[in-house]
Amino acid sequence: RPGPDDRIVVALGDSYISGEGADEYYEGTNTPGQSTCRRAPTAYPPLLILERRVAVPDRLAFLACSGAKTRQVVGPEGVGGTQVAQFLDHVEPADDDIAFVLVSMGGNDALFGAIGHACLLPIDCTDLAPAFRDNLASVGETLDAAYADLRNQLPGIPVLVVPYPVAIYPDRCAESVFSADEHRFLHDFTQE
Repeated sequence: RPGPDDRIVVALGDSYISGEGADEYYEGTNTPGQSTCRRAPTAYPPLLILERRVAVPDRLAFLACSGAKTRQVVGPEGVGGTQVAQFLDHVEPADDDIAFVLVSMGGNDALFGAIGHACLLPIDCTDLAPAFRDNLASVGETLDAAYADLRNQLPGIPVLVVPYPVAIYPDRCAESVFSADEHRFLHDFTQE
């Protein structure tokens, strides 16, 4: 917990920013039945704090959690259980306490995991593309509301949105398990 004079960076979001897939996790964040947030010391937020190549505070409130949907990251003021609510339960932020907030959210709402699983099945997952794309409109609305809620709950604090990488080429290579159509769909969907 930061002290009264400590400036901090707050990291909120899902597996992309928590460090899912790392070789090791912070104690207590990879315990089935208790916490599977899988916060890794090799995730972007802790590395940013440790490397400090730019003027970055040396304190981190690391609340990101693997699998989190947007409503679990931030919700309307007074909604408990969100990452923002957890943070505000432990810290009374003054205007100068929080240097900035890093956030990555929306991938679980966009069903990235379900798409990945579907495309690994012995089916052509592009048959499901219309349903996944139809869902994106509601994801956009959810994110708009979440960013507004974040601004209301942490007014005047800069929020930096960390985008998802496009981790697959649009064209298939010989080693890929995905078809050429699936490559194009996965690439384009991630950009959308």
